Amino acid sequence: MTKQVTVTFDEYVITEILTVNSLNRGIGPTQSFRTQNRNDKKGVRFLGTSSTVLTHEMDFTLMEGVIEKRREISRILNVSEPKKLIYSDEPDKFYWALPSGDTDFEDKRLYGDGSITWQIFDGLAYSTEEYSFTND
Repeated sequence: MTKQVTVTFDEYVITEILTVNSLNRGIGPTQSFRTQNRNDKKGVRFLGTSSTVLTHEMDFTLMEGVIEKRREISRILNVSEPKKLIYSDEPDKFYWALPSGDTDFEDKRLYGDGSITWQIFDGLAYSTEEYSFTND
């Protein structure tokens, strides 16, 4: 990334605390195919698709005041339901996301490196703008 991305989670601008080193959003969720064997013929019958949870991997660094910043990030990420996740390079969209499990973090005293895996269960980005429609 050439420009620092700003990340907002649950209305906290977490990039005021950490620096994003890399952000891997992938293209979309992994799809699997549901099929049914065809006993008397070659191949299988296609029944449909299903998707896994979409994940975004975010590597970060904490500088200066590592212990306090680590505690603050821990407090912000301690949520029990999906919250809005917004990236500054897509300000018109948000994801309903949860941080996955334990956030990896290596404390090197003067700085620390970590990684957050954001899970987006429905795999969708939502518009930050609300639109009204009429059915005429």
